[in-house]
Amino acid sequence: MTSELTTKEQEVLHMLSYSLSNAEIGNKLHFRPHITEKYLSSLLLKTMTSNRAEFVHFVIRYRLVEQNSGFCLSQIDFRKYSLKITS
Repeated sequence: MTSELTTKEQEVLHMLSYSLSNAEIGNKLHFRPHITEKYLSSLLLKTMTSNRAEFVHFVIRYRLVEQNSGFCLSQIDFRKYSLKITS
């Protein structure tokens, strides 16, 4: 898996933790819609997930969230995780 997240990816990750849409994330971070999609795609690639539902599953499964505070952003190293989505 790819290494650590960039600062912008962490910002998008943080916004995703509050269930914001791409448009809302873009507005808050002053991105155009396609830039938000670029960062989301990068997050999906780094976590080897193919959509938001799988991404959320990954984040919950590996406890990258803290209750009532969104995602835990402290030095996430995705290389140590192997992801297997089961239905």
